[in-house]
Amino acid sequence: MQTDTEAQQGSSVSARLRIVGWIVLTTAVALLAATVTMRSIMTALIAEAANVGIAQEIDEFRTFAAEALDPTTAQPFTSMHSLMERYLARQQPMAGEAILDSGLAGIDLDSMLRGADLVITAEGAIDFQTLKGKVPAEVACRASLHGVPVVALAGTLGRGCRDVRDIGIDAIASIMPIPMTLQEAVDDGERLLIEAAERFMRTIILGASMAAARLSPRAAW
Repeated sequence: MQTDTEAQQGSSVSARLRIVGWIVLTTAVALLAATVTMRSIMTALIAEAANVGIAQEIDEFRTFAAEALDPTTAQPFTSMHSLMERYLARQQPMAGEAILDSGLAGIDLDSMLRGADLVITAEGAIDFQTLKGKVPAEVACRASLHGVPVVALAGTLGRGCRDVRDIGIDAIASIMPIPMTLQEAVDDGERLLIEAAERFMRTIILGASMAAARLSPRAAW
């Protein structure tokens, strides 16, 4: 029969350590679940806010298109181009917004791309809608004509974000290092974007250094 002493010495880990271990493990699992849940909630809120804004813009444009008159003829617009020009001229961008046309608001991007080594673009959310003519898609399309790789930074990476590789965006990353509310992300957006760009550039520099070390004559020896 096993003596009391042998029973007490059956495990090398004390009961106190086992209890602490289970508490730590349970806490870690709970924190992970809370993080995943919070990220899902914030992604949904950001997407909802974007959809509400887009729906409002669509309603405003429909109302304008139905009632607006061409100032040169005092008749309804017959040219979609003239209608869009008139509509955009009436818009007042909010803080952090910009109105971009097919020419990227007059920016001569093609000239800027000549001789460039890398393009970094950004968007609030990179997802399946990015492929449908958003600014990063236009930037990537033009960059691909010049053979320039494109990196895209975003607040969130949503459904279909991997598909942006098909339009010339070579790499993507979120600027949010931890879960946060939409308001926190907006208020601290500048710092988050700068820090994310720095992280990305440090990664690129590290890769370039490793490649250079492999190709150097010293490495051959």
